[in-house]
Amino acid sequence: MIHNPNGQYRPPESQSNGVARIRAMYTDPGYARRGFGRTILSVCELAARIAGVRRLELIATPVGELLYRACGLESVEIIDLDAPGGVIIPVARMQKILSPKVQQPRDTEEASVACNHSKWRN
Repeated sequence: MIHNPNGQYRPPESQSNGVARIRAMYTDPGYARRGFGRTILSVCELAARIAGVRRLELIATPVGELLYRACGLESVEIIDLDAPGGVIIPVARMQKILSPKVQQPRDTEEASVACNHSKWRN
């Protein structure tokens, strides 16, 4: 997701073909299992839907794949990633087909409903 100063959000440049790619998402281990990853992913998905994007794609490490599956992404293929030092890491190319375009939420309550994220609600 790309932010610009006027408060509008848009998915990355890949939106022209109807696909938004999440390129990197990390959570500090000290903050793991608190909903931050799910929240960030929900906001990215909402921004993509507002922009009319029809599919999200990402590459997931084995640990991240659990979160992404829980958020509705499906594995398309397994790829062996060559890491420094000759280490090979199996990663999953994942995707999620998005529902049709939605309007930009007017406030936090509307955004929490659109993202289906109960932690945002009071």
